Amino acid sequence: MSNSSSKTFCPWPWMYQAVRNNGDIRVCCQANQSASQGIAKKADGTNFNAATDSMIEARNAPLMKEIRKDMLEGKWNPSCIRCKTEESTGLHSGRQRANIAWSNIKIDDVRNSTSEDGTIDTDNLPVISYDLRFGNLCNLACRMCGPADSHMWYEEWTKYNKRESFTDTHGVVKLHRNASNRLVTTDYDWHNSLKFWQQIESQLGNIQHVYMAGGEPLLIERHYEFLNLCINMDMAKNIILEYNTNGTNFSTKVLNIWKNFKEVRLGISVDGIKEVVEYQRWPVKWEQLHANLQKINQLAHIHSNIKYWLTVTVTVYNAMHIADMTEWIVLDSGLDNMTNRIMSMHMAHRPLSTNVKLLPKHVKQEISDRYATSINTLKIAKVNDALINNAQTLYDGITTYMNSADMSVHMPEFISYTKFLDAERNQNILDIMPSLHPYFKASA
Repeated sequence: MSNSSSKTFCPWPWMYQAVRNNGDIRVCCQANQSASQGIAKKADGTNFNAATDSMIEARNAPLMKEIRKDMLEGKWNPSCIRCKTEESTGLHSGRQRANIAWSNIKIDDVRNSTSEDGTIDTDNLPVISYDLRFGNLCNLACRMCGPADSHMWYEEWTKYNKRESFTDTHGVVKLHRNASNRLVTTDYDWHNSLKFWQQIESQLGNIQHVYMAGGEPLLIERHYEFLNLCINMDMAKNIILEYNTNGTNFSTKVLNIWKNFKEVRLGISVDGIKEVVEYQRWPVKWEQLHANLQKINQLAHIHSNIKYWLTVTVTVYNAMHIADMTEWIVLDSGLDNMTNRIMSMHMAHRPLSTNVKLLPKHVKQEISDRYATSINTLKIAKVNDALINNAQTLYDGITTYMNSADMSVHMPEFISYTKFLDAERNQNILDIMPSLHPYFKASA
């Protein structure tokens, strides 16, 4: 059987390991939308955590075995609901991307190395790809994120929710005031664990790919020690580094390190241009972000191992403006050395108050109309067919997902949440989404 003939197979459960912001080990980031959140649990029901537990033992946690068994039987495991949903609405899922990236890992091969109950021999099938979320240290407080994603959210979170705590996969996170009267917690400092780094570094001979996110991964000092170890042990030439970064922290130090690796892939989170990205990814400044994009574009010309592209998280705030961003990238940006796609897209499933499905029907139609106009604009500008097809695929994915359900029941929460953040950040939703004026006026 080929990988493509299976509608549920994904190579990740056999060769990949993922760690959440709090250190909990999980199936993958896509599983975060499921009831289990994809967390690998021990027999006693507690979570495997990379700071304190054996990452190798976690690979045969009950959920991991169950998922492998289901995949080999052609079944959708409940933890894979996000990929199942995205594929049903025409979006390109994480499962599909994994099958393309790791096409050398064949379903029949892993079947022969997997026991009936889903157990694998971890020596014969070592982890070759890691997904590491280095805590929640970040310099931004994006509207679709929260305190588990960025420590910059603590004050606004507690003010909006009227409590100094929130829940994550490991339980209730209690914030407290330090000597400077700032809210803090140590729950996201797992990446300082010596045990974790010893485990990762012991696998250097097997590692082919490391994906790093945060928070903002380029703020994590300890990871630079890991990169230098890869260089000193002559392993960097075998490893692909991939970052999801907000594009605000490119230092000379990291640029000098990256040139030693087989490849460095940068997915730079840019959710719009000018005031749109400043609104959604507060308090980023477009001028700084734009300058950094130009710097990376130039660096990619100098070092062929550095690849980059823009990633966009589509929310109620920026869906209308994805076309503006597309046209800017293609026609005006001067970013001439990106990988051969306009941008990669992620739909904001949660919080529900930022999900595009909640938008009123007429606003959804306005967004669809804007996308159609954008395609005509690109055609008139004689943009090549590959880019036009790329844009069309992007627009179709958003509109199909957006129209797949009516979630307008969440409109009151969206309005309340948005008005609160607007007041805190001295911003105004109507500056970027004037079509929503009647709803915000009515709620005043």
